[in-house]
Amino acid sequence: MLAFVACASTASTPEGAVALGVTETGSGYAFHVLARGPAQGAYTLTALKSGASGTSRSVQSGRFDLTGGTTDTLSVSRTNTASGDHVTAELVVTWASGQTTTESFERMVR
Repeated sequence: MLAFVACASTASTPEGAVALGVTETGSGYAFHVLARGPAQGAYTLTALKSGASGTSRSVQSGRFDLTGGTTDTLSVSRTNTASGDHVTAELVVTWASGQTTTESFERMVR
């Protein structure tokens, strides 16, 4: 079950959308790239964590071509965290038109 703790403003075309979803997992965070068609383009999801529990970096990217009414999870990245960790995620979407949109999430773990 997805329980979003944050969802940045959705990047969209007139018909479709791509969004960064963030779920608190109990041991850290999961970052989801969610899409609704019709939408066509490419994405890059970068998730970073640094602090007491160490440093990690995950980069996932790909293309999408969704027809009308289609929804899909394009990517999921997970990271474990500890108190004092700094967590960020950035989603960059390049639409078929060449327009680029960016969404981000940032949290200091308490």
